[in-house]
Amino acid sequence: MHGGAYAFLSASPRDPTTHIGRGLMERDGSTGRLFSIKYRLTMTADNEIVNPFSTQLIDALTGYYYIVHTVGFSPANIILDGDSAGAKLALALTLYVVENPNREDVKIPAPPGKLFLLSPWCDLSPICATPRSSWAEFVGIDYLHSDDSPVEGSDFSWSVRTARSRSEPLHLPCSDASLSVRLVQRFPSHVYTYEPSEATHDFLGMTWIA
Repeated sequence: MHGGAYAFLSASPRDPTTHIGRGLMERDGSTGRLFSIKYRLTMTADNEIVNPFSTQLIDALTGYYYIVHTVGFSPANIILDGDSAGAKLALALTLYVVENPNREDVKIPAPPGKLFLLSPWCDLSPICATPRSSWAEFVGIDYLHSDDSPVEGSDFSWSVRTARSRSEPLHLPCSDASLSVRLVQRFPSHVYTYEPSEATHDFLGMTWIA
């Protein structure tokens, strides 16, 4: 799933983020097909704030449901990958299907066989540009601007901050250390994360998975 702070980019084949999935296919002979999930963004072309969480999770679940129950792919053969915000969404989707296996109203698919997460934007809680934060440390070399990203995180999370605890695991999937215990038996068999060591942000990484 594509990145873009939930406010930009798309699942279009012309979008630059599609090179990630294509690159995986080129380098992994066992990956035969690529399916990009289009989720609703939190900002319109006119900068209007729309579609707060969990809109994106609903869209991701719908796409995953389609691949498993309509197209017929086995979850065990699916690699769920995402970049930045899309990686966080891939993780949130996996957490949801892991913890909701026996719903009566809808047949939730089993978890994917593998997760591949590139610089996952997992924790939106510490994104304010405080003096000791990564926003301040890497301001001279970071393509993410400290002025913009806290706003984008706020746009995505405003409904969660008013309706739920900020520790909601589907919203902040790296915030709950107990998840490693609760999910270990049904989590995908392989979880891969990639975070550049030169300038790792405060919100990257999932210490409870390690």
